[in-house]
Amino acid sequence: MGFSASTPPFGSQFQRKSFSPQKDQQKGLDPKQVLQATDIVSLIGEVVALRPRSGKDEFIGLCPFHSDSHPSFEVNGTKQIYSCWSCSAGLNLSRGGDAITFVRRYFSLGYRDALEFLAKRAGMPIPDQTRPGASISANPTFVPRPAAQPQPPRDGDPNLNAPKQPLFDALRKAQEVFSEELTKSSQATEYLFKERGLTPALLSRYLLGYAPASFGTLRKHFPDYDSTDVLIDAGLARLSAKKTKYDFFRDRITFGVRDESGKIVAFGGRRLSDVETVDKDGKPVHTPKYMNSAETAIFSKKEVLFGWYEAKPYAVQAGYTLIVEGYMDVLGLANQGVNNATACMGTALTESHIQTILQATKKAVFCLDGDLAGQKGAFRSLSGLFPHLDNDVEVRFLSLPNDMDPDEYVRAHGKAAFLKQVDDASTLPQFWERALTSLFSLDKKEDREQLWRSARDLVDLLPADSQHRAILGQIAARLSGRNTPKKTAAPTARAGLSTFLVNEPSDRLFLAVMRMPYVAAGVRPALIDLQRTVAPDLLPTLGAWQAKYDQAMAAGMATAGNPQSDAEIRQYTSVIEAAPSILSQYLAAVTRKQTEKALQDGILDETSYLNKVTRSCFAKPA
Repeated sequence: MGFSASTPPFGSQFQRKSFSPQKDQQKGLDPKQVLQATDIVSLIGEVVALRPRSGKDEFIGLCPFHSDSHPSFEVNGTKQIYSCWSCSAGLNLSRGGDAITFVRRYFSLGYRDALEFLAKRAGMPIPDQTRPGASISANPTFVPRPAAQPQPPRDGDPNLNAPKQPLFDALRKAQEVFSEELTKSSQATEYLFKERGLTPALLSRYLLGYAPASFGTLRKHFPDYDSTDVLIDAGLARLSAKKTKYDFFRDRITFGVRDESGKIVAFGGRRLSDVETVDKDGKPVHTPKYMNSAETAIFSKKEVLFGWYEAKPYAVQAGYTLIVEGYMDVLGLANQGVNNATACMGTALTESHIQTILQATKKAVFCLDGDLAGQKGAFRSLSGLFPHLDNDVEVRFLSLPNDMDPDEYVRAHGKAAFLKQVDDASTLPQFWERALTSLFSLDKKEDREQLWRSARDLVDLLPADSQHRAILGQIAARLSGRNTPKKTAAPTARAGLSTFLVNEPSDRLFLAVMRMPYVAAGVRPALIDLQRTVAPDLLPTLGAWQAKYDQAMAAGMATAGNPQSDAEIRQYTSVIEAAPSILSQYLAAVTRKQTEKALQDGILDETSYLNKVTRSCFAKPA
């Protein structure tokens, strides 16, 4: 069953909330108009050194609100919001917000003062009304802060700026405790060995243990349990309402989570008993089946994958990585000899996860649960995947029969049957069409518009020269009932980002050249250099293509440019910068087509054909 018209677009779950108040109490200034007149990338770029992220209108830099050692501050030009992965960079402990929130937080201003500041910055008229206590008269300017002061931790929450080595030491010692406690618990070992069929060697390899139901198991092993905050900062302990310290993991199978160097950075826990427990003060505790350590100075769910340290060498050897949904899926597959699986920790796959995986393998197989929730989970992951989906990356999607998860399937059918399912996994276009038709309703026009908007937002995240742009855009256009234009001969009065959804890479480039000829002029030398890297029989095709490029340049310089948003400028610029790669891809396709025709006409035999397509006869980027 698809989503109803009242359901938010699926892509909207990738968007963070707007943190400004819904209504402005100051008459005459419309917050929406002020935000529309403000480019948040330009605003924040005045005080934070931002660098673009590949393939999308997104920038990162060092957070100005805490002592940031690595870029964890993110600004999204399309959504006009910012956030920080590591601290509460917004208001009311939120991760981020919009331009108004940023100014309020940076200058410690009230809402109306921040609104006036942005309005003045945008050249908007300010209503003349006297307000007692107004502090905007100082007319602040953006001056980079010399050093951000660390924020004190909230009561009972880890200090994200805590020294790291004591946290590593505490987690390592806790793992020793949990491992020892596992051997003492007949209930835990019976569950793992008899119900799950796991081996002692596998438990040791993946650092499994058991946290007893007691609130003070770790207190017995840490002499400084009550005198320091190290266990709180490591995510091992919490504070009760009465400010007494207690163990975070209780009556749970524990899973040691390691970073790429093999150090333990966190724990996951699976509830062993289904009996309702109580907290330190005797109140009922409704606990989830699975839970993870809190975010700490050494652990972020958005950056760490469970089982990756163990799976990486096997993934490199196999040539691909299996991405599954949970701890037991990773363990169940490894127990049957499928060792190249990793899992997210209660979050959709992020760009950081994708970058980690693609540094090791250029192929990833999403192994989903067979139900609708599995489809939704994979679809959510596309926002992290698409910015890094270059043409040398292959992704597949495996949906197991009978709504089975990977652990269930491999236990029931064995390793060989599971690997056969992996070989038959769906391609990206196949999964894309199936997901759109199952997750969205196509009955009403507004439902189809919802599908189109969500699909367009995702496709716009793909790299500018991605071969997937056209095919995925065509599928979305067909399902939404839109007519897909074949070509774009000239730019429209207001060519939007969705224009890139329905054209071939070369057509998108020519459109960008006509919109921004002065930027495109700098690419011409690189295109000329390509003449030295292609096969001689490709030179006529290259010459014709460059002539079309020059015509687009001339057309763009002969007409006055239409107004463009900052987002459009960045999008067109990214396409133009990819011109050598786009041309190389175009020439490779021409060569392959010519070679296949020669095979069909009998000019080449099968052996010659294979030799030709495997030699470096295709164009190489300069």
